[in-house]
Amino acid sequence: MAGGKETPRQKMIGMMYLVLTALLALQVSSAIIDKFKFLNDSLELANDKATKDNQAILTAIKGADNTQRNAGFMKKAEEIKQETAKTMAYLEGLKKELIVKTGDIDPETGNFKNPNAEADVEALMIGGNKNGKGYEMRTELNRLSDYLSQTSAQLNKLDERIKVKIEPLAVEPKDIPSVKRDPVQSAKDFAEFNFGQTPLVAALATISQKQSEIARYETAFLESISKIVEGQIIVADQFMAIAAPVSSVVAEGSEYEAKMFVASFSSSTKPTMTASGNPIAVDASGMGTVKFKAGPGAYDKNGQAKKEWVGQIKVPMPGGRDTVFTVKQEYTVVKPVIKVESKALKALYLRCANDLIVSVPALGASYKPSFSGSGAAIIPGQNGEVRIVPTGTQVELVVSNSGSRIGAETFSVKGIPTPTLRFLGGTGAELDDRNGVSPNQAGRITVKAEPDESFKETNPLDARYKVTEFEVTLARGRNVVGSPKKITGTDNAAIADLMAQAKPGDRIRIDVRQVSRMNYKGEIEPVKMKGSTIRNIPIN
Repeated sequence: MAGGKETPRQKMIGMMYLVLTALLALQVSSAIIDKFKFLNDSLELANDKATKDNQAILTAIKGADNTQRNAGFMKKAEEIKQETAKTMAYLEGLKKELIVKTGDIDPETGNFKNPNAEADVEALMIGGNKNGKGYEMRTELNRLSDYLSQTSAQLNKLDERIKVKIEPLAVEPKDIPSVKRDPVQSAKDFAEFNFGQTPLVAALATISQKQSEIARYETAFLESISKIVEGQIIVADQFMAIAAPVSSVVAEGSEYEAKMFVASFSSSTKPTMTASGNPIAVDASGMGTVKFKAGPGAYDKNGQAKKEWVGQIKVPMPGGRDTVFTVKQEYTVVKPVIKVESKALKALYLRCANDLIVSVPALGASYKPSFSGSGAAIIPGQNGEVRIVPTGTQVELVVSNSGSRIGAETFSVKGIPTPTLRFLGGTGAELDDRNGVSPNQAGRITVKAEPDESFKETNPLDARYKVTEFEVTLARGRNVVGSPKKITGTDNAAIADLMAQAKPGDRIRIDVRQVSRMNYKGEIEPVKMKGSTIRNIPIN
């Protein structure tokens, strides 16, 4: 701003710009990459502070007396802020695009994956035919420079006290005093000078420096307009205590959350707050967050209990006195009800994987379950899923939420049902042990172990059976014809050679010796069959 003194922050930014320009002209090596990063970080911090300060000035301008004369200046101040914000956002997006182009940020260290990345910077910002983003950036900066210059002239006509001298934001190397005598550097254009053979961190610092210049011009305009309209930073003198709960209905065991704050707030004061007598943290904006575990209460027939918490806000007032505001907030505690979803809801199978889905609808999005219990191995899954492998006759499943016990469910345990044996012929049809079969129908025999339908439906991973050993004999009266066939490792046998010797009145004797089951772990275990495992099939 012409005629005015630069602030310490503006002087610091100017010094950093001189350093940056000199380093770019020298085409620095990777040995000072960290210095570039430090420079960019410093610029970004300064830019963030300037943006916040300028917003405070704009708020003060808008709070001034809205006279006909002031209205024009207020409108112009908002327009300037909008135009500079548009270019600032464009430059910020360009920095993010550079970071992504060069490999992004390492999520573990928080550092750039490739802080050098000169080739990637050139490809994006200069391009193969000088069609890169650097030229687009020059156009945007020139657009804003032209707008600011025109605005400065317009405001000066309205009031001669407003004198903001605008220098070009996109300066060509030949116009930079420290560079123009260098024949190599001065021959470059804006994009080549700023982004040619330039590491990522230097490119980011270059863009951040342009943002600093924009913030400086923005400050100059807003401060000048503020003086004209006699805008002052608003100091709050009226206060109202407010509590805003996220939800007034909360389940036992879940967190109650509310925002408690002073409606009018001055940055020069910092209130202190308590909730139910306990101090709570207050952030820089003067807002405190209330959180506590919702305890049980006197539940009504709908499982709800009305409760209340009391908060106090102490605000320092002018003259050294404090004012204390009290707020009371009602909330409702809902008794949580455990809901278990399973095809076998109240009876589980011994040593089997019984998969359940356990939910507590009253907790909603705050449901973060954990499980424990007795009488079983309890294996938690995701989203309320839990696998129970019973080891005893009864299982207790304890459900907790964020470390707080909600309740428990009890399940009885039953044994694994024995499978049913099926004897099939070569065509796949059931062998008829009453009417008999012809020799041709029995040339191949298959013995299947079929699981109980209910068990198969609820525990498919544990209901996998196979006959692994059986013996087939051709009998005639009390005599055995041919040699018995002992089958192991498979559930089917070719017995055409025996059937070639068969006569009407003979019978096929099938003796199942071993049945195995594969459990949910993929382990094989023998099955103790109940009842007879022998089948006699007449030959007709």
